[in-house]
Amino acid sequence: METKQKMTFLAKAPSSLLAVFVFIIAAIIFVFTDSIWTPHTATGLKSHLINDLIIAIGCFFIVRLNPKSVWYVPIICNALLILASFAEPHFWESSMLLPICGGWALSVLVSMIAAQLGKQKQNIR
Repeated sequence: METKQKMTFLAKAPSSLLAVFVFIIAAIIFVFTDSIWTPHTATGLKSHLINDLIIAIGCFFIVRLNPKSVWYVPIICNALLILASFAEPHFWESSMLLPICGGWALSVLVSMIAAQLGKQKQNIR
């Protein structure tokens, strides 16, 4: 007979809600760090890299918990920069193309790795 373990809020929450939470946290930190570093650097590269790392870490933990959410979690978490890329008329010619698209690729790659780890973890139980 197995003992019942108490699940935390984060373990019970749906992946989409956790992704929105990561989106909000990343957006707040991005705005805060961008306002600090943009006067000193022309591109705000540091704030984009911090944003990419926060999103990648969030995607990893969310998708590892629920491997079925591998495709929609990175899209929800990156929604701010995805929308900004379509709204910016010269985005595809800007110097920020590499860090932003690199962050998207990183979050998808990390999510795919986390999905594999999550599937293995569920098969062990």
